[in-house]
Amino acid sequence: MGTFASLLIGLATSLPGKVLTALGIGWLTFTGISEASDSVKNGALSAWGAMPSDIAQLLGLSGFDQAFGIILGAFVAKAALASLPKLGKLT
Repeated sequence: MGTFASLLIGLATSLPGKVLTALGIGWLTFTGISEASDSVKNGALSAWGAMPSDIAQLLGLSGFDQAFGIILGAFVAKAALASLPKLGKLT
């Protein structure tokens, strides 16, 4: 077990190891943000479907669905931008 750990530490300190580590963290961050936004979107869609049709039509005419998409996109962008400084701390 000690040799495997030393191998991983040796790989993480080399340049290709740092690049692969950064790619892994970026993929993990993207996956987490994607899953969180998908669950919020699916919850909103199920609530939208359970709404009476008159209210859903009124909200659709007022542009609520577009506003919700813009707000959800802003949260995703903020989460992605907040994770960027953490990627620089790998050195």
